[in-house]
Amino acid sequence: MTMMMNSVARAGLAAALADFIAELTYEALPEEARNEARRAIADTVGGAIAACSEPSTLAVRQVIAGEAGPCSIWGTTDRTTPRNAALVNGTMAHAHDIDDCNGPMLGHPSAPVVPAIAALVDELRLPGADMVVAYVAAVEVEGRLGRAVTLRHNALGWHTTSTLGCLGAAAACAKLLKLDGPGILAAMGIAASLASGVRQNFGTMTKPAHAGFAAQNGLLAARLAQAGMTASAEAIEGHEGFMDLFVGKEVLAEQTSVGRFGEPFELIHNYYKIYPTCSLVQCGLDIVLAGIASGDIVPDDVKTLRAGVSYHALNIMRYHDPKDALQARFSMEYCLAAALSRGRVGIDEFAEEAVFAPEIRDRMRQVEPYVHPDLATRDQFDRALAEGNAFTDIEVTHGSGHVFRRRASVAKGTPENPVSWGDLEAKFRMCVTPQLGEDTTEILWNNLRKLGEEEASYTRLLRWNN
Repeated sequence: MTMMMNSVARAGLAAALADFIAELTYEALPEEARNEARRAIADTVGGAIAACSEPSTLAVRQVIAGEAGPCSIWGTTDRTTPRNAALVNGTMAHAHDIDDCNGPMLGHPSAPVVPAIAALVDELRLPGADMVVAYVAAVEVEGRLGRAVTLRHNALGWHTTSTLGCLGAAAACAKLLKLDGPGILAAMGIAASLASGVRQNFGTMTKPAHAGFAAQNGLLAARLAQAGMTASAEAIEGHEGFMDLFVGKEVLAEQTSVGRFGEPFELIHNYYKIYPTCSLVQCGLDIVLAGIASGDIVPDDVKTLRAGVSYHALNIMRYHDPKDALQARFSMEYCLAAALSRGRVGIDEFAEEAVFAPEIRDRMRQVEPYVHPDLATRDQFDRALAEGNAFTDIEVTHGSGHVFRRRASVAKGTPENPVSWGDLEAKFRMCVTPQLGEDTTEILWNNLRKLGEEEASYTRLLRWNN
């Protein structure tokens, strides 16, 4: 039921977002937004299924074992409760770090959201169109609040996938529960007290679990708001609210003022990862792999590979001698060495046996990441990022004397260098086919590709394993 008791004097960005979301319909969405939502949802499900057997997935599943319910654990025949499904599927969606990103959010928009809304749609047997609308709403919250808290929120060490993702998931789930504007605002207010996620946990199993926590807590917040739990109408923007505590009032951006939402929708800023590793090395991998493919980089003749990046990139990619696959995803040396050694960087390059493969370890000695002087401070990096000029410089020196140099600011998969449906389909099949086989992968891809286009329930679209 929609809780009207939460209607108190409200003002500001969060309240306006809640009202906007309450009125949002599938019919009112431009086709571009619908299509982008389908792309993101399909990409998230595919990346999650690839992680069915990852250690973080198995740990979470061990904890919830025996708690039966109506909702699917993706890639398996198991069922569990809605909140457990959000937790497990959210953890899986982020486990390979191959899930999409969003520029204004400065994080991963889909991994904390798609599992939460999928759990509700699964439980309530809602049409695919409802899932599309809820997803668009979630990313609008993540992106608009991401702009408001500025780069400072991320720079303080918060994992935005977990913090902003929790708020987005709460708003989206409240939308699916048909709460009105005050009810959606209450859900977001409750989620503000559940949001967390510290970046020090990058390179451990807790990092992918951040997405699961956000999905589970977002769903919980919406359910509590539906049940009548109140929250401050100023929980997001007020004194000692989310923004004040997570970034500080003195640095909040002008985007805290109410603007015109959905013009365009924030999800058009989503970008899709090609490689299952940190986004901050994606440009470098693009350069190196393209150089190998063109013959401009000859791996067997390489003496050194220098990578000039921002201070932020090396702060995040802090593992110079990774001890396991989780740390390897956050090692600039490892990722670039794997590219040199194998001519590719896919899921297999982050298997435990690959991390200690002698040929990759030998290549790591050739890789020299450094902080580029133009990106050495927070102000320099923030300015470059805002202008779209945060770059990666690659310089490869060969034994023959040939020197290869390239700079890139835009990775493949970003809105400026987009991937096609065909690219995403190839990625989806790479992730899902080893787990489910070709026939099931085909069915699942075709169902996700047309999500919302017909009055079909989640049961028909995603419950391929019934």
